[in-house]
Amino acid sequence: RIPGISVQQVVKALEPGQRPLWDTMSTFDILLGPDGGDPAGGESLWHVKNAGVWPFRGVDFLWRQWILPLPTVHGPGIAVVSKSFAEDSSRSPVVAEHTRVSLKFQCWLLRPVPA
Repeated sequence: RIPGISVQQVVKALEPGQRPLWDTMSTFDILLGPDGGDPAGGESLWHVKNAGVWPFRGVDFLWRQWILPLPTVHGPGIAVVSKSFAEDSSRSPVVAEHTRVSLKFQCWLLRPVPA
């Protein structure tokens, strides 16, 4: 629970253009936007998360993300569903300083809660 934060504010903060403002150790690139032929409106992203300290290496992800409506009894929520997709080294080459990570499946369920 985060008092005073709405589901819509969380969705806005997760947008690749907004995320670097609060996630300063990461880099994002939209490989294919929501109009890329996916009827559910998913985006293909390349995300690099820098470790920041030795001896850890940074990691990078190639993933597809969908932000879907989630009806709840307290109002509309969202489900953020993500998974890795086939590697495309022409769009996001593997960098020696990073480990390529495969995200099998991830889902965040965000819902409003009563005050």
